[in-house]
Amino acid sequence: MNTKTAKTKEPIATESITTLKQWTELSNKTDTIELPSGAIVKVKMLNLLEEASAGHISLTLVNDTMDTAKNLSAAKLNNIKEEELKNMMELVNRMIVLAVVEPKVTESNVKSIPINDRVAIFEHLNKVPGGEVLKPFRKKR
Repeated sequence: MNTKTAKTKEPIATESITTLKQWTELSNKTDTIELPSGAIVKVKMLNLLEEASAGHISLTLVNDTMDTAKNLSAAKLNNIKEEELKNMMELVNRMIVLAVVEPKVTESNVKSIPINDRVAIFEHLNKVPGGEVLKPFRKKR
């Protein structure tokens, strides 16, 4: 699965951040990615700690899905229970609702996005700095 990534804002050099506005702009950067379906979307990077403290993502859900993700990455599908997979997809869907800036995705329409596109967005969020908390979801190669 190839995702093409292009930064929509040039990063501000760390030493040049002199105002809160610059700092905020840096933290609000977005990436434009092309999905397997050909759709092009803009996503913002998520900070799970910030999202959890704001009540947007349940850390319990994240923790509960860690083992499921490890089993998926190790191709142990036999060991995954249906409920675990549902929980993992709930987390993926929630992250997409929070991360996709354009076009806007909502709780009511996220499941209409093709699964391959949702997985591509999730993988993109997992690859970039700030997604380090999600390392257990990465495939081992």
